Amino acid sequence: MRTRFKLYLCGILFLLCCCDEYKKDSICLQDIEVEQLSFKLYPTDSLLIYPLSINVWQNYLIIMEPKLKDSIYSIWDRDDFAHLFSCGRKGNGPNELINPRCDYYASTDSSFFILDSDIEREVCFEDKTLVIKRNNDITLPDAINQLVRLEDDYYILAGLTNGSTGEHIIYKNGGYSSFGEFPRKSENEERRFFTNYKLTAGDVAHDCICDFYLHQNLIRIYDIKGNLLKHIQVIDNACVPSTSVELRPVFHELKFNSKYIAVLYNNKYSTEEIYSDEKLIQELQLWNWKGELKKRICFDFPFDIYAISEDDILYAVNSGRPDYIYTYDLK
Repeated sequence: MRTRFKLYLCGILFLLCCCDEYKKDSICLQDIEVEQLSFKLYPTDSLLIYPLSINVWQNYLIIMEPKLKDSIYSIWDRDDFAHLFSCGRKGNGPNELINPRCDYYASTDSSFFILDSDIEREVCFEDKTLVIKRNNDITLPDAINQLVRLEDDYYILAGLTNGSTGEHIIYKNGGYSSFGEFPRKSENEERRFFTNYKLTAGDVAHDCICDFYLHQNLIRIYDIKGNLLKHIQVIDNACVPSTSVELRPVFHELKFNSKYIAVLYNNKYSTEEIYSDEKLIQELQLWNWKGELKKRICFDFPFDIYAISEDDILYAVNSGRPDYIYTYDLK
């Protein structure tokens, strides 16, 4: 009996230890040197008008330009950077759009996905026209924030903006449930969502989502069922202390492919400086899906919108001076 009790106790202790395993980690940025790299520059043969996003699908660059007269997207060849056509009209007719968002994109080999108001649309190109193949209404009692597509009818989003739920929502087959505790819990519910705001990358092949917090030097990794796997504190000894009450952006402008999660990192600039100074060069960080920092990069030209292809080519644009498309082969 006593031996059996000891085995039972050991089993309980083992399970408790396993529950905490890999949940807390830290990384010092100064352990990895910042690389100074140079872009290849390609002048655009057609002026970009207030571009908001750039994405890669097949051999195309898809640049969102909502100020275009008749279209929303301009399509470019990603080999020679020639402008091919523009597409995507606003309206109520077939293959027309309502209010496409610049903060969501997913793709397969045969189609890609955009978020149009609260409708996820699967689309492709046919005869230089944007064609809608399928629509999926995402119904929540709130705005849609940080939508990540994992499978058909399986998504993970940020929690409700009133802070009343967990920090994430699983949306599956039209229903939803929440998971995760906010890292900063002392705020009132409405402020809790803002101070814990994050950018999320997700990949079903890696069975995880990765959160990069906008106002914290923090990264968290969950599995796609909602279990916290890693809590990574990012230590930056070169960080300039903030002198204002404004929460300064830390991680922002996130993109990812099956190998890397890329994110712009800031340790000294205010929100106003980031979004108004067209000459500001920011650090680009490349992380893998295990939460390991692989590269810190500063390029020779500033940019604020960018994408990474599956073959690890970085494409970037400075939205304030959009007369060039910049590229760099990350391999």
